[in-house]
Amino acid sequence: MTGKTFHIILLLSALFPATFFARQLDVRGKVTDEQGEPMIGVTIKIINAGGGTITDVNGDYSLKMESGRKLQFSYTGYTTLILEVENSVLNVILQEDDKLLDEVVVVGYGVQKKASVIGAISSVGTKDLVKMSSPTLSTALTGQLPGVTTIQTSAIPGVDETEIYIRGKGTWADASPLIIVDGIERATFTNIDPHEVETISVLKDASATAVYGVKGANGVVLITTRRGGESKPKVNFSATVSGVHPTRMPAFINSYETAILRNEALINDGLDWQTMGFSAGDLAHFKAGDAPYHYPNVDWVDLMVNDFAIDRKYNLNVSGGTKNVKYFVSLGYLDQGGMFKTENDMGFNSNFGFQRLNYRSNIDVNVTGDLTLSLDLAARVENRRGPGTAPDGINGQMQSAFAALYTLPPYDTPVFQKDGTPGYGIKLSNPWLNLNRTGYQMSMNDVLESAITLNYNLDRFVKGLSAKGRVSYDSGFGSAKQFRLGGSQGSLRKRLISPYGSPDVYEVAGEDQPLQYDNSDNYIRMNTSNKIYLDASLFYDRTFGKHSASALLLYNQSQEDYPNTWGNIPHRYQGFVGRLTYNYNLRYFAEFNVGRNGSENFAEGKRFGWFPAVSLGYLVSEEDFFKNIFPQVETLKIRGSYGVVGNDKIGGTRFLYTSDYASWRTDWYEFMPNFGINSGGQASGIHEGNLPNLNVTWEKAEKSNLGIEFSTRKGLLSVNVDIFSEQRNNILMARRSVQANLGITPPPGNVGQTENKGFELEIGHRNKLTDNVNYWLKASMSYAKNRIINYDEPGGVLSWQRYAGQSIGQYRGLIADGFFYDQAEIDNYVNDKGLPITYDFGDPKPGDYKYKDINNDGRINEYDYTAIGYTRVPEYNFSFQAGLNAYGFDFSMLWQGA
Repeated sequence: MTGKTFHIILLLSALFPATFFARQLDVRGKVTDEQGEPMIGVTIKIINAGGGTITDVNGDYSLKMESGRKLQFSYTGYTTLILEVENSVLNVILQEDDKLLDEVVVVGYGVQKKASVIGAISSVGTKDLVKMSSPTLSTALTGQLPGVTTIQTSAIPGVDETEIYIRGKGTWADASPLIIVDGIERATFTNIDPHEVETISVLKDASATAVYGVKGANGVVLITTRRGGESKPKVNFSATVSGVHPTRMPAFINSYETAILRNEALINDGLDWQTMGFSAGDLAHFKAGDAPYHYPNVDWVDLMVNDFAIDRKYNLNVSGGTKNVKYFVSLGYLDQGGMFKTENDMGFNSNFGFQRLNYRSNIDVNVTGDLTLSLDLAARVENRRGPGTAPDGINGQMQSAFAALYTLPPYDTPVFQKDGTPGYGIKLSNPWLNLNRTGYQMSMNDVLESAITLNYNLDRFVKGLSAKGRVSYDSGFGSAKQFRLGGSQGSLRKRLISPYGSPDVYEVAGEDQPLQYDNSDNYIRMNTSNKIYLDASLFYDRTFGKHSASALLLYNQSQEDYPNTWGNIPHRYQGFVGRLTYNYNLRYFAEFNVGRNGSENFAEGKRFGWFPAVSLGYLVSEEDFFKNIFPQVETLKIRGSYGVVGNDKIGGTRFLYTSDYASWRTDWYEFMPNFGINSGGQASGIHEGNLPNLNVTWEKAEKSNLGIEFSTRKGLLSVNVDIFSEQRNNILMARRSVQANLGITPPPGNVGQTENKGFELEIGHRNKLTDNVNYWLKASMSYAKNRIINYDEPGGVLSWQRYAGQSIGQYRGLIADGFFYDQAEIDNYVNDKGLPITYDFGDPKPGDYKYKDINNDGRINEYDYTAIGYTRVPEYNFSFQAGLNAYGFDFSMLWQGA
């Protein structure tokens, strides 16, 4: 080889290093996820060359390529890999890309790229929701999102939905957020199967909620359900069994100790314990346990409450599709068990329980190249069960059942008498009897939700323009049935407690009767409803070089009927929505949102209102100077917003702008003798009922928000901070300042004012230790404190008893100042002025509380009540989450507190 030839070869090699000495390779391998499951339909491309393939149903692939080239492996929701081919076998593991999953954030009436979102929005996906063992979707949100407070007020199966507050409370009216499921307002989302959910977004500031106008002041919860994609059918089945355990249960003392303390209490109260209490002989029997029918000793909690209640959840879903038809179909079942121990030999189950069957199908059809049709259908069948004791429903049953366990003395009654009949005590109370031998009742609820959506791409006319139309129909129907079981109750008494002084008297009350359907509660229509919703919108989205702009114009209306309610007057809403967004070079952002909404609940001329909001953002991390100085920082965004939103949930009474009349029956003969009414007779009449308030309107909330988002590359550190403030006015309330001698109740007025301020902090960290081990940590804290600015109070209210200046729902009571240890301390108890203190509600005894004399008048009474403690909605909320993924095994935990 000559020198010239050698130089030519080097030059060609430098220009074409990958192809000059190229040779054909047969490359094959398997693509799996982090759990080792084969991935179907992964796209594999040859870098800088034509050709490629996709993986088959087993995750396998094979292709021919030239040596020296690289392969790119990509799949939606997973990190794209580019690998150099060194031999003919190349197996690949793809990892989920959490950043990519968050690229699109659901906002009001649409979606936005995460980088361009400048409103206060937090989101959680299906992956985190299904990890929770919570039977309901609302409880699964607990601790997941900063600024979201959940309060579970009941543990009754099927009635354990949480109260949700976004950034605390800004009103003493209804402060619950607006619930939107797939773009349509729904009353609740708690019984949606978490496996059906794609994302839940919580909209917190005015910029995010202004498009909902009159309904957005309390925040908005957006639920987006899952849809199919272009792939072969994917079948997923999950089964979850979880145990529910009481947080804590008190340890009760026995009958002997309880009887001693009862005698002591009678002595402390100055009562005759020898007549009203237990004798030495009674105490001896209680201690020995030798007369269980005369002197029972029952631990009601141990007898009737299990350590665990078992919940079972199952879900089967199928998704996939072609270019023209995509589908997602889900079927779920939930069975919640009760905490009580019940008999199973009576032919029925009287324990508390809840069963729910969920069905959902979301189908997207590409009708033409520009027109798509979406058909959404969801249905739920709910069945709640409880014992047949209380007439006030299953909720009341649960409360009364637990109350009996905690308040009934262990000596009140044995569970069974000598002849086997259930026993009863002085108050005819036997919790075991009420739970097991009174029958059972059931409430059924059927829900159907449907929607048809047409989306038309108008690019052929105006590039970036599209139109959408949607019609939805929802219905619900509930009924209740009760089956009663009559049974005899026996009592063998020997009581020295007056007036039960007779020895060994055996009594039987009631008769045994078979289980029978209660005709008095034959078929109760509980919550029949029908709702029709429709909207139509135009959406525009274009990029011109470094400029990007979008616009939304939407009209919507809804009508909801309750056919079984008095008057059957529909609830109607109508509104318009507008949004303009702009960003320059993905650095500077501006957004304007406005909602104009109206409700039939207000007087004509006052039914519509404007609710505007504006927000600005600056993505500092996209500046070239910033990238050069801080190359490890991935995101630094500063955003702020201000706007006005409304709340039309001003109370249960509708049409306050109208007047009405009410009827009465009264004695008129003393005042109207000319009416010819005989002595002692009555007459009917009518009187003016409600005075109208022609100016009644919705609440208005002025909200401002300042936020900072920061993250480093590879997710090693992320920090989100939000500071917010809200001023709310026009809160509806009864006019307490109007004199009572007006002679009629004045109408409520929009006179209340509050303020609500706070902050949110979220810190995250994730790291990859090896190819097979990674972990993540996340902690959050939020604070929200409200204060009443104006509350319509009558004149003369004591300063320490005024509502203004206090928090919404502030508890009030007497302030305890220790205990009285003896009579001498009681006799010498004086206030700050040296005046002796007396109690208006009875003379104190040694062991009683001392109370502060707030007004220093020497008397403890209602004028000494003042603010104590906090409110039922916590000011601080905390959460900590951690997860580890190692060799296909996944571990995660969540701790939350308030």
